[in-house]
Amino acid sequence: MLPVLEGWMHDTLPGFEASKLFEPYRTFVLDLSVDDATRRAALSGHWRKHLRSAEHAGLQVEHPPAGETWRRMRPLLVEMQGRKDFDSPLPPEFWDDVFAADEAAEHFRGVVIGDGSRDVAAALVGGDGTLATQLLASTSPDGLRVNAGYLSTWSAIQQEAGLGRHFFDLGGVDPDANPGGWQFKHGLRGRDVTAPLPMVAEPTRARSFAISIAEHLAARASHR
Repeated sequence: MLPVLEGWMHDTLPGFEASKLFEPYRTFVLDLSVDDATRRAALSGHWRKHLRSAEHAGLQVEHPPAGETWRRMRPLLVEMQGRKDFDSPLPPEFWDDVFAADEAAEHFRGVVIGDGSRDVAAALVGGDGTLATQLLASTSPDGLRVNAGYLSTWSAIQQEAGLGRHFFDLGGVDPDANPGGWQFKHGLRGRDVTAPLPMVAEPTRARSFAISIAEHLAARASHR
């Protein structure tokens, strides 16, 4: 799967070009076919240090159903978005509807980290078959002090490996827009993968201008 994606990055079909309206999806993908000790040894020294710290902090790891995980995670995520001053392309209300559906239990799994009195970090993972993707992750200020985010992500990875997944997608990275998130995920030492952009036909100059206007209008409408 991964070599195919990489190949598409460099080859284009005759008469087509990569769309300029979208940024390519870039992420780190972990190989879950190796054992836990091998995955841990591959971590950066920084990551191993903070994971050990979290494991010795007396934190509790739970794996509630997806709907319960989301209900407990929601206030952590809203607080984190406000603290970091960023907007998600999918607001909390979107996820409210997703996890209210009975089908969510079949496609999503959760991790919640507590310090004995409150929830301090959480992660939600989606996917079936061979690939799992971390869709959401959040850590409270109290959780940051004890590196709870490291434990929630690591616990999610272990859970998916135990379910027989082959790959774990860390959920996208952008070193320019979110350097802290990029650094965190880079420390897991996954494979750096960029998905292919949508391909568009190369039309005549007049049609190209008309199509460009239509695409820009569509992009603006989708972000409202």
